[in-house]
Amino acid sequence: MYKTKWNKVYRPLRRLVELGFVLLGYVVIPLLPRSIVVCLANSIGKIAYCIPSKTRSVGLANLDVAFGHQKTHDEKTQTLQKSFQTFTRVVLDLFWFSFRPTKRIPHYVQFDPDFNEMLKHSPQICTTAHFGNWEIMGQAISIAGFEIANVAAPIKNKWVDHLFRKIRAKSGQAIIPRKGALRNMLRKVKDGSNVGIMLDQNTLPMDGGVFVDFFGLPVPVSQAGAFLASRAKVDIIFCFCLPEPDGSYRVISAPPIQIDEWFNESKKADLPEITQAIIQGVEEVIRKYPEHWLWSYKRWGSIPNDYPPSRFPNYANPIDL
Repeated sequence: MYKTKWNKVYRPLRRLVELGFVLLGYVVIPLLPRSIVVCLANSIGKIAYCIPSKTRSVGLANLDVAFGHQKTHDEKTQTLQKSFQTFTRVVLDLFWFSFRPTKRIPHYVQFDPDFNEMLKHSPQICTTAHFGNWEIMGQAISIAGFEIANVAAPIKNKWVDHLFRKIRAKSGQAIIPRKGALRNMLRKVKDGSNVGIMLDQNTLPMDGGVFVDFFGLPVPVSQAGAFLASRAKVDIIFCFCLPEPDGSYRVISAPPIQIDEWFNESKKADLPEITQAIIQGVEEVIRKYPEHWLWSYKRWGSIPNDYPPSRFPNYANPIDL
């Protein structure tokens, strides 16, 4: 009974404190010089890495799974520290670019020529991951004059969620709620909009996912990207916003997936094969720039039947398919 009463008081109080910190960042961080924001992100990220935590343990376990003996322990720790710094910069930059985004973002975010050629005003599926600054990338595409809609997972704190939605929408991009997202994304594509989708999160088969190979081990991935592309008959391009040391960003890509090539003689597309091709493209970019992916996510948390648990990180659990 006392615990229930405490929770009723604690939760609203905690959310008010969270909102206070977020509002402080929203007001103060945009006033800082760009060099200070980058320096602050690197410092906070380094401090966060140095504090022993489950997050750090998960990151190191994931790097062991992905690279094994290809990287030394020191190389893995350096990669993880930089990953912490990259994520911290994502958070700070969400606030910093919220001030005059139509001027700041074009100045600090540049598109690679290859990506410029791929991006079209006709609808495409823009696939990305928790790599670099995924938050700013959608805004940069929208400010560049391309219509795009992105799915945003709700934040438990409704006040913070409302503020973040407001920040994300400043650039003109459409924000699609996660609930009923697939139907809304399909509608957007058919209306002529690009649709951004992140496919490096766990989606079990019972939720519409499929197991595909990622760094040599199976992971459950949503088939939403493959479904949208095959249903609307649009191509899939890759979008990654790479941080540069000087505080700027560079939007890079990987070879696109031409959806017409994936239909068989029966005019049907193999969604698991397309999903595997998408994840392979994501993996190639992560291998090239491992320090900018979010290694602290429990990506290999599900062990399917007939796979030895010893190959998976210690946080993984077997599941029945």
